[in-house]
Amino acid sequence: MKLASWFAITLALACNATSSIGRGTLDDGTASDSNDQADAGTTFDRAGAPGSGGTSSVNPAPGATGGSSGAGTLRCVFDIQATTENNYGLSATFGFELTHVAPNVPLTFDWSGVTTDFFGRSLDPQTDIARLEVSLVSYKNTADVLARDFMTLSTKTIDLLALDTLGSRTRARTEDLEVQMEPPIADNVLSDFDGVAFDGFPYLLSIASTSATGDQIRMFAPFVLDFASKNTSVSMTSSSTTLAYASSLTLTPVHIRPRDPHELLDLSHLTTDVFGRPFPEALREIRISEHSHSLDELAADVMDLDAVADHVWRAPAGTETSIDLSTLADDEGQAFPGIDPAGHAWLLALYADDVIPAPVFLTALEPCDAAP
Repeated sequence: MKLASWFAITLALACNATSSIGRGTLDDGTASDSNDQADAGTTFDRAGAPGSGGTSSVNPAPGATGGSSGAGTLRCVFDIQATTENNYGLSATFGFELTHVAPNVPLTFDWSGVTTDFFGRSLDPQTDIARLEVSLVSYKNTADVLARDFMTLSTKTIDLLALDTLGSRTRARTEDLEVQMEPPIADNVLSDFDGVAFDGFPYLLSIASTSATGDQIRMFAPFVLDFASKNTSVSMTSSSTTLAYASSLTLTPVHIRPRDPHELLDLSHLTTDVFGRPFPEALREIRISEHSHSLDELAADVMDLDAVADHVWRAPAGTETSIDLSTLADDEGQAFPGIDPAGHAWLLALYADDVIPAPVFLTALEPCDAAP
């Protein structure tokens, strides 16, 4: 039986056993918001003594005079406070083709049709893909909001099945996959697709490539169980997932001492990330990058800032809420020397294990005009 219905973000059941979710719409809402704010952190005067108050204040631009502590006094942050207010803006809009499959039967997963990932980058579906996963979104009846709320819902998944393809195949059957977690009802692998127990729960098929920083998902294909369907295959293509995004780096940079790496980053005030989710309890990495481009030019590159950086320093972050920037190092093992007042753009970014490689927090740094 073929049905057609429309939801707020377009859910249309099509004759080819797929639906289109949220395709072709980009919400630029956050890109138009202004993130102008005062420097965050404890300040110090030209001599380096803590400034009065120890709270956020508007710092003069480098080379200017004035400020709350009196004419001629320049103020710099030496304790950087990361807050929601000094984060960048990012709006990511996904589109999905939703596949309907028969429940309680062996399924086939085929990704041979993926030659471009959802970032628009070309890939070889065999040699570039190292891992396949099947996950269950743990919220029932959310297929119609999967595109709109994807960055929230995709963090609430149960990893059911996986296969390390090692660049050797483009197709797998249910019995080829390794169990990652067994649902309470499971007595065999087909229990993962029980049409009664998991009625209304969306599944996510994903393929990933492996890099030095971990697995990077290249394509998703969501599917749902449907007793009316006789389809037993999830065929992933280059259009299974689309992504459009807009970012804003309209930031008031945090002014710190030049050529001094001994700055502390305080994360204890962060409550939400750039997607509006609760800030992750554990982070993968902190990075500081130096760029020859302006902030406006860098806004289009937030998914791959390393590629447009002149220099990158990084360190694992874990569950730490206070990070000494002097612990960062570049890929050659050279310690972060502090920012250079030569006029380049400097970005401080925090990364979590996420479905897209955008920072969960990003702000700009600038040198203040004070003795290091």
